[in-house]
Amino acid sequence: MRKIYRLFALACVGAVVLAACSNKSKSEAIAEGGAACADAPAAFVEAEGVRLHYAERGDGPPVIMIHGASSNLCDLDLALGEDAAAFRRVILFDRPGLGRSGR
Repeated sequence: MRKIYRLFALACVGAVVLAACSNKSKSEAIAEGGAACADAPAAFVEAEGVRLHYAERGDGPPVIMIHGASSNLCDLDLALGEDAAAFRRVILFDRPGLGRSGR
């Protein structure tokens, strides 16, 4: 059980480091790429009858990113996804009922 907590803590620290190392502020990234993210080609998978929107980028060991409440995968992609995709395969999902995912 301790190993799970250590892995979770390491993942949290990694996310904070990725956010801190970003070359652009989030507001700059949104100004430059927010529209492009919203217009990106849609990819979907169905799980238990719900159509879920996802995006995938990069190569390497996979990292799955799931956004917080009242958000969508574009917000998370702009904040962390681009940087993480430089050395990982990043898979981002819109949670059910948010973004382009069904309820």
